[in-house]
Amino acid sequence: MSAARRGYDRLAGLYRGLEWLAFGDRLHRARVALLDRLPGEGRVLVLGDGDGRLLAAMCRARPRCRFVSVDLSGAMLARQRRRVADASPEAGGRVAFVRADALEHPLQEHGFDALVTAFFLDCFDAEQLGRGLPAWLGAVRPGGTWLLVDFVEPGGRLRRLHARVWLRLMHGFFRWQTGCPNRRLIDWRRVPGTREQRPVARRDACFGMVRSELFTLL
Repeated sequence: MSAARRGYDRLAGLYRGLEWLAFGDRLHRARVALLDRLPGEGRVLVLGDGDGRLLAAMCRARPRCRFVSVDLSGAMLARQRRRVADASPEAGGRVAFVRADALEHPLQEHGFDALVTAFFLDCFDAEQLGRGLPAWLGAVRPGGTWLLVDFVEPGGRLRRLHARVWLRLMHGFFRWQTGCPNRRLIDWRRVPGTREQRPVARRDACFGMVRSELFTLL
């Protein structure tokens, strides 16, 4: 078992509490801020949803969608299953849970109608994003949807300083617990081979350091 998998397994039961201590409910509100803009039906690929709060919310909000949730941690997937079952008794039949490293898991090109990555891309360094992001985006059909929720460095000196302090603390914590190699935010738009997209909607939170974005993939 990899160090990352062991680390996320250890954190599974603590994740929500740690998040609440640091940010209250603001990260979860960012996760669901654009949920109403997701397609009403089709196949949705969800990468690294952790303990499943977003997945459960999507199952409630989109009863005609089918989901594939890929996560490295078996303990996180177990929590996802419980949350989905609690959200809707029938929802479990619409979700396929896959324990896998998203960097290695094969994906069918254009096999999905939407991609959801919430606080996921910030876990990877530039080399890893260069390998993963083109494949993840390539799994969505032309005209499909990408819901991206993640940390950003905002404009303004004080806000940027505030964000950098928090990001350094968080990257340091996850590097300690999971061996995550990333030490800073990577601008995904600069990743070679990144698929062209059209912005549809955006919401900022946490003094500008958290951004929810919706794109149409071209």
